Amino acid sequence: MNQGPATSILVLVGSLRRASTARQLTQVAIDQAPNHVRMLRFDRLGELPLYNEDIDNEDTAQPVAAFRAAAAHDEARKSLGIAGLRIVESIRLSVPTRMLEGKHPAEDADLVRTLRGIVEDLAAEVSA
Repeated sequence: MNQGPATSILVLVGSLRRASTARQLTQVAIDQAPNHVRMLRFDRLGELPLYNEDIDNEDTAQPVAAFRAAAAHDEARKSLGIAGLRIVESIRLSVPTRMLEGKHPAEDADLVRTLRGIVEDLAAEVSA
């Protein structure tokens, strides 16, 4: 079944810790994304400076340029707005991270299915 053109989703992880549960969950979501969904995790949030309009010009720092390039696609820009509170709340209500008991999220089949469903819902909304 042809799903149409690929939908791009920019993924931002709020935790900068390499082994954070949030990072593990996003990796599972990326791995479980349907074939018609391209998820790009931007891993350089910790390098971004605080925004200062006074110095926002063509001579921006490389991490800023990289972030702008990652968000340059229409689908990515749209998903930045959509993946706000509704998606975060979906994940918070659906993903019992305290129940992982030291296991990697990918080891929990129910959690993997839940994340796949969340990604499919987001992709459907982004591509609408």
